[in-house]
Amino acid sequence: MTRTTAALTRAFARLQTPSARANMQRASMSSTSWYHDEISSAVSPEVTPVTVDELKKLMAVPRGRQLVASEIDLQGRVRKDTHMSLAEQKEQNRVWMRLQRVLAQVDSKGSSPAATTDAYAAAFHALSRANMPYESMETLLGHMQGQGIPVSTTIYVAMLRRARGNAIVQVLRKSKANRAAAALLDGAVHDLLPTEVQSLHYHAYDAFIATIHAKYMESTSTPFSLETYQPLFAAIVRALPPLDPKLMERTIPSERLDKLAVASIRAPAACGLADVVLDRLDSLRDEYAGRGAVVPPVVFATALECFSSLVHGLSHVPRVTLETLCETVPVLASPRVQAMRRIERAMQTPFSAAMRAVDGMTETSTSDEAGEALYAKLNLASHYLKFMEKRVRGARAAQARAVAAHDAMGAADAVVADVYDMYLAAHGDDALPLRVALLNQYFVTASRLDRRIERNASFQDELVFRIFRVLDDVAANMTDDAQETQVLACLHHAFRALVVLLRVSEATMVLDMKETLFPHVPRSVDEYDHLITTLCTSRHTRMDKLLQVLQRMHNGGLAPSPRTIHSIVTFRMQQLTRSRKSNSRRKLVAPKMHRRMARKFADWDVPATSHLEHHPLQFCLAKDSDVHVSDVVDFLIDWHNMTGVVPYGRTIVSVCDFCKVDGHAPKPDLHELRRLVLWAQTLPLEPATQVYLDTLALE
Repeated sequence: MTRTTAALTRAFARLQTPSARANMQRASMSSTSWYHDEISSAVSPEVTPVTVDELKKLMAVPRGRQLVASEIDLQGRVRKDTHMSLAEQKEQNRVWMRLQRVLAQVDSKGSSPAATTDAYAAAFHALSRANMPYESMETLLGHMQGQGIPVSTTIYVAMLRRARGNAIVQVLRKSKANRAAAALLDGAVHDLLPTEVQSLHYHAYDAFIATIHAKYMESTSTPFSLETYQPLFAAIVRALPPLDPKLMERTIPSERLDKLAVASIRAPAACGLADVVLDRLDSLRDEYAGRGAVVPPVVFATALECFSSLVHGLSHVPRVTLETLCETVPVLASPRVQAMRRIERAMQTPFSAAMRAVDGMTETSTSDEAGEALYAKLNLASHYLKFMEKRVRGARAAQARAVAAHDAMGAADAVVADVYDMYLAAHGDDALPLRVALLNQYFVTASRLDRRIERNASFQDELVFRIFRVLDDVAANMTDDAQETQVLACLHHAFRALVVLLRVSEATMVLDMKETLFPHVPRSVDEYDHLITTLCTSRHTRMDKLLQVLQRMHNGGLAPSPRTIHSIVTFRMQQLTRSRKSNSRRKLVAPKMHRRMARKFADWDVPATSHLEHHPLQFCLAKDSDVHVSDVVDFLIDWHNMTGVVPYGRTIVSVCDFCKVDGHAPKPDLHELRRLVLWAQTLPLEPATQVYLDTLALE
């Protein structure tokens, strides 16, 4: 026994030496850091693409062709959380399996509770970096709670990064309940660290912003109400832990405090809570003044994001509101409505005269022919009067929408003016950064609401007026060349907003303004790209106009982007599709029009002729300029040879699908299809497009 005690004493004595303590520390670090290395290596910075062999195997399954087609369609598009590429899905499956294997090793080794919690926290952060679905994090959290593994606050922070909607409140409540349960078990209250409080606040706000952004990205034309998100924001604020500004000031770096300030402004601005935004700006002014600083300009620029939220209500104006506005003075006193009503009152005179004539016909004897003439006259006057009544109702409805747009824009302008006043009080007279942010918000408003608002002409007019009002203000207050970058940013945002609104003449005017103010700054590829895309959206655009802009771009030494090529090819393919449909129905149009006109007019005496002869009604069949699919194929090949631009796979696939109508191609189109496939197989295309072309060649 004495020998054993002496041996233990000598062993502990050896452990007290500095070298022994260092060896133990290194061993401890090596035993706990292995899973960090495994987990960090599980999430690769680059996504491994899907190989051609994998796609060929996928084509053999029943829904394989549909998956490959969706993979091709994703090329060149803005990625959404609900539409992932096959490579991203493959990467997520690999990360999930790798993390499960590492965590299983941690559980089997019987590590300490602290080490196990640390390993799971690292796994949660890896899941958030890999953009894994929130449901996978919930599954892993349920496994931890089932195994009795302590859950740290960093795990809930990682879950907030992927939480959306009501899941944000659930995560915050779970975090609060977890702390309460730990306090009951340990008998002591464990306060959150300032860094943990800051992380919970920041990521909760960021997740709320991402929720609204995802709703906008679901569809560009489906309207929805932002007011439904205001209770969610209030629930998030109630579920967040209290924040002590004084303690945060002493423990948190100023950069992280600035990011938190921006997030706390952006979240209420995203759902249209303008009063909350202004109150938050007042509180931030006091907080920054307490530490001898001023609110950064980026915070004020973020506050302007409430402009698009305040105007968002125009996308779903209730019918009752429009009917009420139709009876107001601004609508009834508008020049267009008054002009329509004058014409309507003028048409009341012949209608009343015809009514009196018909009433007098019953009192006096009138021949049948005279009676029929009176009834025909009354019918015609009634028809014209009903037409004008409909026009008056339409004019009043349009003017009511214009009044609603003007009022909404005016309310948003009032909030912008308040933010301007706060900014000028803090940073002096230099308001150019705020004008840049405001023009950016005009672009955001146009992109979010233009397709969601019905009969949006008044909305567009109000927004275009404000865009040029800010541009005039910028041009008038430009003092030196040091502001060149900011002025160019203003012109860029204004141009993009006008492009979204499909205002080609105004967008060209902005480009001319840029060339006048800064002749040494050439046009960029994006500007040409947006301009060509806008021109392609109109059916009145001629192909020579697009080629003229493209040639000007080429003469400036700029190569078109694949998106530019795709826009022009899509425009040309739409012309081909319309031409094919009109050719298939050309033989039937003239007889149908003849029968329709004969039924409508009793004295119609134009003889019906065959489709091979000239017919007076053939002016209704105005043809597009002669176009063939060979022109599209030549366009793709020629511009690739000149500039080296490789088109998107979906661009090539659309041309191939046009040539293969119902699986059968006409002989001329079949020749062009073979020529296109042979040329496309020489390009460095994506694996999905390569598999499609190989399958097409085999067929």
